[in-house]
Amino acid sequence: MVSEDLGRELQRLLPDEDLESSHKTILGATVVDDDADWHFVMVWRRPKSNAVMPNPAEALSAIFTPRVLEVWLLEDPEFFDRLQDCPISTAEFLDAVWRKAIDIMTGDQCGFQVAWKPALGSEQVLLMIKLRSTETAIQIADRLRLNVPLTPKSYQVKGLEC
Repeated sequence: MVSEDLGRELQRLLPDEDLESSHKTILGATVVDDDADWHFVMVWRRPKSNAVMPNPAEALSAIFTPRVLEVWLLEDPEFFDRLQDCPISTAEFLDAVWRKAIDIMTGDQCGFQVAWKPALGSEQVLLMIKLRSTETAIQIADRLRLNVPLTPKSYQVKGLEC
């Protein structure tokens, strides 16, 4: 699923050789702890074969809202024509969904920064997600009326500590 083109479009997180923080998993693999500044992670599976995707239009309707599908149809009608005219492989389908999800998250409406790294097995890819700026976090908190300080330092009042 992570194609060569995608690798050029997104930052791939690679272990930093100078980074000393790591741990051993239950299975004995050494994992570098290089994801502390990311807020969210999405696990994406890589297709095991180029099997035909069953019911791709139905799958898209389950993943995306009708509004997203309407805009996507206007932006890329050839993709939707292929869905109707001929079978599409699972790999091609997942690649299209991956690209659309990244397009949405990195767009002006969401304000996320994304990068990826392979999971321990070769069957999955981790899509790492974080807000581009603290200003974005403040805007989201204001809109959702969640103006709550999240650090103990924020609760210090006149020299008193929590």
